[in-house]
Amino acid sequence: MLFFSLINGFLHTSTDEILGELGKSAAQDTHPTIEASQIDSWYCQIELIKETLSSIPDLEEDAGVLLEYFIPRRAKRIDTIILTHDLIFVLEFKIRNITETSYYNRSDIE
Repeated sequence: MLFFSLINGFLHTSTDEILGELGKSAAQDTHPTIEASQIDSWYCQIELIKETLSSIPDLEEDAGVLLEYFIPRRAKRIDTIILTHDLIFVLEFKIRNITETSYYNRSDIE
């Protein structure tokens, strides 16, 4: 796992500080260099999670947020896990730069 915080701490930690922790952990873990697109994806992911969690009333004080959780023996990571007393939410984000995305009509593919 590259980052963990209780939800209250997560909401009150700046996005830049969380990005710094993710980058530092990733560099120590398996990725000596991190692409700008990864940082942009993390930024969007963090902002979206913060916005969503801050809109939920009565969140459990000891609920937690894990970012980039490593799956043992799979060499893959889960983008976000939100832990509560009774539930585990596993979230995968697909955030792409719209200027890099190509759009095709069905007739172009067929």
